[in-house]
Order: sequence, then structure tokens, then C-alpha cells
Amino acid sequence: LAHWLETQLDHSDAGWLPQSSELSSTGWRTDALAEMLQLSPRALRKRFASKVGLSPKLWLQLSRFDEFLRAEPAPGSLADAAAAFGFADQAHMTREFTRFAGVPPARYATARSSVSA
Repeated sequence: LAHWLETQLDHSDAGWLPQSSELSSTGWRTDALAEMLQLSPRALRKRFASKVGLSPKLWLQLSRFDEFLRAEPAPGSLADAAAAFGFADQAHMTREFTRFAGVPPARYATARSSVSA
């Protein structure tokens, strides 16, 4: 995700985006991201539309998905992972993960562990 953003953004404009490690402090919420960046919610949406080409919500969802994939090893159970990454519940995490990965997190974890072995 970070690499894709770098290719999409003019490097002089990239400094306003927080690093993904800073995003968990927002609770993965657009209103908290707007506050972090000292922008109104409307200004945040406009800046994302013009500079990133995604909505702030979709960008946060993709950033959280990216952080989840980078977590080594994945934290405990799926319910624990959901809590650790700010999802409302395990079902919410499973829906969002499946949306981006095309498979549920349990199936992804199984495939990932068989590749690593």
C-alpha cells in the first residue's frame, strides 16, 4: 500500500499523510484522522479526492488491512486480532478482510502457513 501511494502521489505532497504506524492511534476513524491532520472532515475528503483518488475511509480500511497482513505472527485468535486492529467484532473484520483479500482470514492464514512450512 505504501509503495502504491508513493507512485500515486507527487512526493512534495506526500508529507501530509501519516505513516501507517501512526494510524492505529486514530482508531481507524476518519474523524480522528481529520483531527490528527488538523483538517475539517470536508477538507479531508476533498484533499483525499484530489491527492490520493480514494476516500479517507477506504484509505484507512486499506491501511488497516495492510497493517494486519504485516503483523508477524498474527495475534492469537481471530477475535483477538479483530480487537487488536480496532474492528467492532470478528464478523466485521472477516467481511473487510474478505473484501480485500478475496478469501476469509482463516483460509488466508492456512494458505500462508502452508507456504511458510
